[in-house]
Amino acid sequence: MHQFKTVFMSFRKVFLIVFIVLFISGCVSDRAAFDRDGAFTFNAESSPEGINFYFNNIPPDAVHLSVFLEDKTANDRIFHQVLIFDNEAFGIRSRQNDLAEFRKIPVLLFPFAKDRHEYEITVTIYNDINLDDSAYYQANAIAGGGIYLTNEPSLEFTDNNRSLRLSEIPSFSEEVFYSPQRLFNYTVTVMLDEANSRGGSGSSNELSFPAHEIYNGSRDYFGFSGTLPVIGSVQANIIHEEVEWIVGIARTGEVLISF
Repeated sequence: MHQFKTVFMSFRKVFLIVFIVLFISGCVSDRAAFDRDGAFTFNAESSPEGINFYFNNIPPDAVHLSVFLEDKTANDRIFHQVLIFDNEAFGIRSRQNDLAEFRKIPVLLFPFAKDRHEYEITVTIYNDINLDDSAYYQANAIAGGGIYLTNEPSLEFTDNNRSLRLSEIPSFSEEVFYSPQRLFNYTVTVMLDEANSRGGSGSSNELSFPAHEIYNGSRDYFGFSGTLPVIGSVQANIIHEEVEWIVGIARTGEVLISF
């Protein structure tokens, strides 16, 4: 299973969201996940609109909560997530995806699901703003419906693998509302070996993105070198019922990049 730790850094005015992938083992339940002391729980349940998440007893010292979903039926390695922060602690001037607001009604709907597809859900709670102290919980659920892609955008490396290009704007089965701050996240993952990877992400409102800036930023941040396999992916930032979701759209095959 995968736990994703998010680190923010800036490179040439491009904000890189760096994912440190840790491969860890654990038990997965069908409906719910429980803290070791039984305090925190969440349930993932089928809904005609997608999948509902119900959270109970969010730790009072939590500053960040993330929900990460993988479609196990499609098995396409395209992921979706929502990030909820203590906006005051992180200096974010917004009430959107704010943990303080979320605590009042700790219920989420994941609407970007495919009917009858099974999703593996990982919830991670961080207890410090450095995102070092964390705990994760997992569950599976089958969607009862949802908003889905009606076209098939593809993502390719271009310009001698220096850029990423999305073939077309995603089209959905219902009208969606993109974030006014950023339309897409373009992510590059560097595969160090079978069990470890590093990477980064930059935001853009265009169908193309300078992937080489992520290469350089990731190389400088993590210090790796040599020729390594790289995978690109793209996510759309979509607001649904005042919650901003990061919705997986497409990914590339592997290419080799010299660092």
